Amino acid sequence: MKRIVNCPQTVIQEFNNNTCLFICYIYCCGLAPDSLAGWLDYYIKALKNGCIGEDGFVLDAEKLIYCLTGRKVSVTKKAITDIKDIKQMCPVMYSINGGKSGHFVVVENGEIIFNPLEVSQNVNKGKPVSARVISLI
Repeated sequence: MKRIVNCPQTVIQEFNNNTCLFICYIYCCGLAPDSLAGWLDYYIKALKNGCIGEDGFVLDAEKLIYCLTGRKVSVTKKAITDIKDIKQMCPVMYSINGGKSGHFVVVENGEIIFNPLEVSQNVNKGKPVSARVISLI
């Protein structure tokens, strides 16, 4: 049997642990809802349209943004070592293990402006390793 049937809370927790990039894209698009139901609506829409996987990872950032906003964009992954030169709003991955895993936040004008978690060891003790630069087409 599928794990979602036998242990749905565990599957949902694992899914949620992997959605920081997804949440950062929502924030970057100006869609940050003020209710749990609003967030869940975006999760459901993204899942149903194949923009995120059942593991919570973003499968196609450009499709995700188009699906949620109707805007066509290109998203480019860029290696970084510092956030001071980042001017436009974009998701940035912080990592304590060189990028093998990490946590995404939103950076603009060289500062973290949004963190989906109250506390993240990757942000507190790690370094920025990559940015997802969003450009309108």
